[in-house]
Amino acid sequence: MSRLLRVELRRLRARRLVLVAHVGVLVVVGLLLASLWSSVQPLSAAEVRQAEEFYAQAAEEWERTGEQQVADCREQERREEEITGRDADYHCEDLEPRPEWFLPTPPTLAESLRSALGSIALVLGLAALGIGATFTAAELSTRSMSTWLTFEPRRLRVYGSKVAAAALGVVPLAVVTTALVVGGVVAVYVALDVPAAGGAADGVGSATVLQALRVVALTAVAAAGGAALGILLRHTAAVMGAVLGWVVAFEAILVTQLPHLSVVSPRVNATGWVDGGTAYYTETCTTGADGTICEGVEHAIGAGQSALVLSVGLAVLVAVAALVFRRRDEG
Repeated sequence: MSRLLRVELRRLRARRLVLVAHVGVLVVVGLLLASLWSSVQPLSAAEVRQAEEFYAQAAEEWERTGEQQVADCREQERREEEITGRDADYHCEDLEPRPEWFLPTPPTLAESLRSALGSIALVLGLAALGIGATFTAAELSTRSMSTWLTFEPRRLRVYGSKVAAAALGVVPLAVVTTALVVGGVVAVYVALDVPAAGGAADGVGSATVLQALRVVALTAVAAAGGAALGILLRHTAAVMGAVLGWVVAFEAILVTQLPHLSVVSPRVNATGWVDGGTAYYTETCTTGADGTICEGVEHAIGAGQSALVLSVGLAVLVAVAALVFRRRDEG
């Protein structure tokens, strides 16, 4: 098995589409860092003056109408409580304008790292899915798989080596990409002298390393899933079409209409795994004399639950593909 795995890893590295995927991911990293550079740029002197003018106007308006605004807010709270029978809090005490509302501050370093790694996880996942799919599907569509099976007739060994090679082969790409993202984000903050707000010890170091490792693991899972789909569908284009159809039919339509399906959504659970947890929302509606009132309810999805869903999904996909590959005529 180890000999087969080494051979498959060399064959994976030799594929041109794999190189194209690597270059594409690096381009996305550059665009991501360029966007971050633009978003954390300090305000110009003209923008600061304009913000101060807006704050002065809002403060002047508050001096004239502040008491009335608070009274109106309290009245709205009272009406809401009468209708729903529950306490309402519109934060009326926070209506007074504050300077920070008009002088936006950039996100902290920890927030930017978390967001950047979450974004690049999606890119790496799609790239890995494509790499895994083309790695197996190309040999089936060109019928070179039958030739390979004459040298190694034990089909499950061949299948296992290909899926494992796809998963292991994308790990260097994921490691380098996450390192570039983390280093690039830190470099942007240093170059622009943006306060990190807490520093590495308070929220960046261990949390960032853990999230980066989760991104690497997700990338390997996506590649293994892509390899299994390539075996099942035999053509890279068919895999991409199936993935697109799934995204449109399930993720965009069904999950939107039936939010409880989020618990089995690969997209939602991938986010939950990378971010250390996520949530989806449903509405609970009650009908009374004053009409129908709907209230949003948050449902948390932990990282452990997301990992379980993704693991079970991958195991089922790999097992089905193995069964098909073992029994199907590849001649």
